[in-house]
Amino acid sequence: VAPAPYVFGWVLAGMEFLWSIQWTACSVVMANHFSDNPAIFAASITTLSLMSTGGTIIAKVGGTALLTAMGGSWSKVARVGALMALVGAAISLFLVQDSPRKQWVPTTSISSSTNKHMATN
Repeated sequence: VAPAPYVFGWVLAGMEFLWSIQWTACSVVMANHFSDNPAIFAASITTLSLMSTGGTIIAKVGGTALLTAMGGSWSKVARVGALMALVGAAISLFLVQDSPRKQWVPTTSISSSTNKHMATN
């Protein structure tokens, strides 16, 4: 029994939401690393947007090629994509530092001002 078409829509909407949330995470990490140099920070945001667009194009072309190579099995292509996502998440978790000094310790001005506000109230 095949699921109703709207189920695929909700799944796709959920994946798009989770993908788009990564922009915020990447921006915070870059702000932590490059807040003292606005030119490098701006260049890193530009690079992020270009790589995001390039990654989308590569995923569409590569996904089509992979679908053809795997005999049209969309479930195998989905498994390859999921595996790649897990590898990317592991790399981000274990190799990317939140700030230049420490890992898993955010030092953005947002967190500092929020903490100061919460401490005074």
